[in-house]
Amino acid sequence: MQQARSSHTATALATGAVLIAGGDASGVLEGAELFTLRGDRCARPADCLGAPCVDGICCDRACDGQCEACDVKPGTCVAIAGPPRGGRAPCRSGLTCDATTAACAPVGPGRCDGDTAVGEGGRRVDCAPYACAGGTCRTRCGSVADCASPSVCDPGGSCIERPRDGAGGCTSGGATPCPATIPIMLVGLIVARRRRVR
Repeated sequence: MQQARSSHTATALATGAVLIAGGDASGVLEGAELFTLRGDRCARPADCLGAPCVDGICCDRACDGQCEACDVKPGTCVAIAGPPRGGRAPCRSGLTCDATTAACAPVGPGRCDGDTAVGEGGRRVDCAPYACAGGTCRTRCGSVADCASPSVCDPGGSCIERPRDGAGGCTSGGATPCPATIPIMLVGLIVARRRRVR
């Protein structure tokens, strides 16, 4: 406490802090102060004045998630990367804690979050203009599906900015058709020609 006092009131708050008010210190004290043990070492909740004792630290909350810990930033529950800490259940084989999701995620090449590759420990890499596949960024394209929107795949296998109308590049309904639409157009031409022959 900031000031020694006696005959004061002490009210335990839901946060684990204690509100100290009034009392006597060679005269009546009218002020109040907040007393907390958050961040201090503990062996049981009683050591924290009612706040949770987690990972041997008085913590700001229960912090019982599989990929959370209270001893990384003492007193504050945070998501962690790597294996679960303390007595928390380990991640399944091939998984480790991801600090961005506070959950177990694949180890190694990682996973995709839209067009972002998420590696071990939650490391994120924006793949644009390419798409993410299998937890890594593509480096070549065979179709527009291999590119991050709104990029398109050029004939050389590179994802490029979508051309403005009339600026080249393939479109599904423009003057330069995408390779995937050519067979559909050929079928349409054959059907039209057969109708004329009749």
